[in-house]
Amino acid sequence: MTLLAGKGTARIGLVFVLLLTVTSGCQCGDQTDEEILKERIDCTAVHLYLAAKIAIIKADQSPEAKAAQDELLKVFDALHGSGKTAGAGGGSPTHEMTATDALALAKALYHLRSEGEELLESGNEKGLKPFLPLLLEAPPELAKVLDLNMEHALLLSTMFILKFHPKAPTPIPDELMLYEAWMTDTKKLIPGLRGLMPSIKSIVYANNELCDLAAKEAEIAEQERGELAKIAETISVIVGETTTFEAEQAKQVDAAVRVIAHGVSANCYLGRDARDKAIEELDQFVEAAGELGIPEAELALIRGYIALEKGDHTAAKKHLETARDNPAIDAETRDNLQEVIDNLEGEDSGIIEEKLGKGYFALNSTRIVVRHLDEAGVFEALKDTEVARTLAGFAAAAGGAGQKAKEFASGDGWIDKIKKRVFGD
Repeated sequence: MTLLAGKGTARIGLVFVLLLTVTSGCQCGDQTDEEILKERIDCTAVHLYLAAKIAIIKADQSPEAKAAQDELLKVFDALHGSGKTAGAGGGSPTHEMTATDALALAKALYHLRSEGEELLESGNEKGLKPFLPLLLEAPPELAKVLDLNMEHALLLSTMFILKFHPKAPTPIPDELMLYEAWMTDTKKLIPGLRGLMPSIKSIVYANNELCDLAAKEAEIAEQERGELAKIAETISVIVGETTTFEAEQAKQVDAAVRVIAHGVSANCYLGRDARDKAIEELDQFVEAAGELGIPEAELALIRGYIALEKGDHTAAKKHLETARDNPAIDAETRDNLQEVIDNLEGEDSGIIEEKLGKGYFALNSTRIVVRHLDEAGVFEALKDTEVARTLAGFAAAAGGAGQKAKEFASGDGWIDKIKKRVFGD
């Protein structure tokens, strides 16, 4: 699961993206974030995703589950080559999931959809057990701590990496990540994960406009910062190997996930026009970004934005001039920043969005941070391990089937579409 490297433009993009005011804020009415979340995850994509877990657990109990497991393993082998079906078709893994693969898997899983729906309604996956030990021989230390909660955390972190992979992102439906975030109880995780998962949950929630849940998890991440120092031993437990993960890399992880968690939470609040809460998150973003090593010249634009929002035009001008003079920015952006500076008096932070354009800030900040972590060698410990391949294979396969279900459900008559395209009747 190696990720693409890149510094200069990526870091600038990370700073710029957080100035984006979401063009269509959350129309949530009087619903709480928790109520919205539960509505979002009660969908076919999640039902089929849970059906995939059921297929593995119950493959020896019903022909439907066995058929679904067989289709799942075919896709799994095509993506990562698990060896579970070695000899059936021969050859090397193709590393891609075709539309035909996704449809065949969706068809097989659809027979277990009602069981997946019931499992969701239980709220705690009652009666289920971890499926990972059925797909591989878990390392001894992982086997000792692997329960459903741990498996939820591992799946969520794997989906996070797959979805925001800067080189080859995998189409993981947001609803699947929301489900695993909802099911992961960070307080019950082992050290290391206990410090990392709140930030990942915050990012997932904020990217889905669940601002209050995002801010809550971001705050937990701040409280658990010390736990990330133990991430090296945690990775060793997960993959069953000694890692070369060092203290400086742990610090990189700590700062990076905090940067993005506070950044996307701020973005979320801007979309709801909750300016005060947004600025609180941006202040914490700047602090964490400095720890991550982003140069001051690249933080200047966000500092200018904060200063304008607080009405401090003198400080705003100083920061924006620093941003303008950064040699890494392009000529058009420099001209736009100069226009902002020339027309600063009496303006608020909206002038930055107006002059630079909202589309300019629409870079994917999460992928940028993941790339930064890869530069620090964070993912080297996971690359080419059986645990990582198994988690990634399941997440990509089940996610692909879920994405296909979302595509079917995006228009009218989606049940008829499934019958025609998948069942052939």
